[in-house]
Amino acid sequence: MGFTCNGSEEEPKPQCVTVPDISRIWIRQPFEIDIYQIIGLTSLEEDSFVDISTDTSLKIQFNQKSLKHFWLHVRKDYPQLLSKALKVLIPFPTTYLCEKTFSALVYIKNKFRNRIENVESELRLKLSSIEPDVQKLVTEMQHQPSN
Repeated sequence: MGFTCNGSEEEPKPQCVTVPDISRIWIRQPFEIDIYQIIGLTSLEEDSFVDISTDTSLKIQFNQKSLKHFWLHVRKDYPQLLSKALKVLIPFPTTYLCEKTFSALVYIKNKFRNRIENVESELRLKLSSIEPDVQKLVTEMQHQPSN
C-alpha cells in the first residue's frame, strides 16, 4: 500500500489517500488475488504463488499468524517469494536507511516540486546505490531523426 497527499492553496492541509499497489497486493492478500493480476513475478515465482494460494493448510496458517510470521513460515518451501515479500514488509532495516529515505523525500517534494504525486520511482533512483552506465544508455538511445 502507498499513499498520495494532495494539498491546495484553499486547503493547506494535505489530504492523504491510501492507494493499493497492485504489484504488491499479493504479499498482503495471497489467498484473495488472482494470479493474472500479479505483475513482476518470474514463472517460477508464479508457480510458487499458485501453490501457496491453493494450499488450504497455508490459508489456515495465514489467518492465524501475522503477515510477517506467515511469510517466515513458508520460507523453506518458497524462498524466492519470501525474498520479494520481505523487501516490501521490511523496507527500512536500519535507522540510517529510514533517515536517508526521509531526507530524500523532503528533497524531492520541495516547495517547487510539491505537485509530484508518485514519488516512489524518484525515491528509488535517489536511494539506489547502483550507478547508471551513462555511455551505454547514450549509445542505446534512439537519436533524433532529421527532418
